[in-house]
Amino acid sequence: MNRRVIITGGLGFIGQNIARQFKDKNYNVIAIGHNKVSEQELSRIGIDEWYEGDINLNILNTISLKPDLIIHCAGGSTVGGSLNNPYLDFHKTVNSTLDVLEYIRLFSPKTLLIYLSSAAVYGNKNDNMINEEDDLNPVSPYGFHKLAAENLCKSYASNFNVKVAIVRLFSIYGEGLKKQLLWEASKKIIASENEVIFFGTGEETRDWLHVKDVARLIEHIANIQFQFIVLNGGYGERIPVKQVLFTLLNELERNDLKIIFNNQNKPGDPMYYYANINKIKELGWVPEIDLSIGLSNYVKWFKNTI
Repeated sequence: MNRRVIITGGLGFIGQNIARQFKDKNYNVIAIGHNKVSEQELSRIGIDEWYEGDINLNILNTISLKPDLIIHCAGGSTVGGSLNNPYLDFHKTVNSTLDVLEYIRLFSPKTLLIYLSSAAVYGNKNDNMINEEDDLNPVSPYGFHKLAAENLCKSYASNFNVKVAIVRLFSIYGEGLKKQLLWEASKKIIASENEVIFFGTGEETRDWLHVKDVARLIEHIANIQFQFIVLNGGYGERIPVKQVLFTLLNELERNDLKIIFNNQNKPGDPMYYYANINKIKELGWVPEIDLSIGLSNYVKWFKNTI
């Protein structure tokens, strides 16, 4: 019998890619989330069973057979969204995580949980590689809520023997992502005439991991032994934001444009992010998609989308 996986947020950018990865590995893929979706679209993504609704005990208990694994992708997805509506972001991130943990504790104690957290739990750091053991000092509601969900996972692992892997994702990108820096920057670049203005100084750093590498990472973790583990999910490269933007200019054939940075920081956005991924490398996983290739593919997709 094929292994069964439940993916919360299964129609999200990351959730869809994880669903495809696990379907290709012969899992029975069950997904929960919002939006109406056709059978043809579910088949294309790799979802065998679709449940529409909020992530809570009621909807989890409508699934007849117990899963071997739950991948919890659902939750708030942006810093800006958490600043605009912190109450809703808390509900999406923290309350849904509590319900998933309670479901495992009460009804499916053999199920493994992989929780997709965020580098936002680290907060502002110096321009150094970030380790999983570093202090956690979030600076946005989004980061605080992710940390609250992590603490719930840790509590259930220690008190109720729930097996949990927490993956702190850094800057995730790839074809299909219609928000955040790459999407917004690409739209601004093609719409501008002589110059294009961006927040910050350009010296801010991010660690970019392609969503297909994320899916491979999650599938790899599903096949290792753990009781409670915390892992960084990044490429392990320090990339200045200005480098990414100049690459977009080139790929979009807009080298005529002048990039201007306004030296203003967006609320809730730390200056530096750069992941130490030695821990996951020691467990046998390495990223595959180089940023230059990933950005080129993203721009090709973007041009065909707009």
